[in-house]
Amino acid sequence: LRYLAPYFAELLGFTATVTSGAVRSDEVAEAEALAHYKRAMNLLNLNRRDDALVLLEEAAEFAPGLSEVYLGRALVFFRLRDYSEAMSSLDRAIELDPESSDYYYWKSEALRKLERDEEALEAIENFIRLDPSSPFAHRRKSATLARLRRTEEVIEAIDRAISLSVKDKKSAARYLDDKGWLLLSLRKTEEALRSINRA
Repeated sequence: LRYLAPYFAELLGFTATVTSGAVRSDEVAEAEALAHYKRAMNLLNLNRRDDALVLLEEAAEFAPGLSEVYLGRALVFFRLRDYSEAMSSLDRAIELDPESSDYYYWKSEALRKLERDEEALEAIENFIRLDPSSPFAHRRKSATLARLRRTEEVIEAIDRAISLSVKDKKSAARYLDDKGWLLLSLRKTEEALRSINRA
């Protein structure tokens, strides 16, 4: 059966390297971990959080260097409202892949839930550093700045989100509406009404 290993490896969707007639174990482990990750995300969508977590723990054993597994764990902990555990998983994901903007987004969300807004803002800044043209990133920044009562920066961030979404009229309208509500929360009533009316 050893001669069939490369064939099955190819069917599973990963490149097999054959050494002495055996598939390299690290590639097999990573493929198995990714399969577990995908099944876990399906289970999470079905709200089977505990089952998803079991699969992710197994995936981490197969491939402890696979950052997606730790993002998956964080998403389960979000559903469980255990934001401290989500943070631990996100920190590990970032350690493994510091260039993923998604990880910084989720880290900012966990920090926001923990009411650690200054740190959440720092995570969003990293999100923007990695994905500067994301209107969503600038929108999240404006909301966090509003929580910190940093008025001028709020307006600058939401205006940046609006300018980046100019080709997407629906998003631009939503961001204009957001700007209005942010301005209202900052007690800038006249500007808020102008923005809401433009949306």
